[in-house]
Amino acid sequence: MNEVSKVARIARWNRLLLSLFWGFFGVTCFLPLLRAGLWHTKTGMAVAAVGVAFLVSAWGFYRGTRWGRIAIGLLMAFLALYCFDRLLYFGFRKAFSGYFALFCALLVAAIYTWLFLFSGLDRGGPMSADRDSEEEW
Repeated sequence: MNEVSKVARIARWNRLLLSLFWGFFGVTCFLPLLRAGLWHTKTGMAVAAVGVAFLVSAWGFYRGTRWGRIAIGLLMAFLALYCFDRLLYFGFRKAFSGYFALFCALLVAAIYTWLFLFSGLDRGGPMSADRDSEEEW
């Protein structure tokens, strides 16, 4: 087995696991909306829009499309800023509860996704080669 196939297999599994994680995060954005009357508020619609954005970008990221990589990268930027904001808030209030651990975990996952995106290993879909190269155009 050569080194290229090992790297391709690792990249495929990383992309699959990250896509499943962020897709699951998109689904969990809908869970607070199950309470009665929250769908009709502005906050409920914003949370639903974030959930749909994560689901769609996770699907595009899994398929290896360029727009999926860009969308998941932008979502990670906003999520990282939000996590930093919440961590500062909890840190100054000295409220190290379960939410603190949750935001730490989300921040680590966002940074890992960025590292995967910027490493260049995420090119191509689950079974195909990258279509972003200039040779094919």
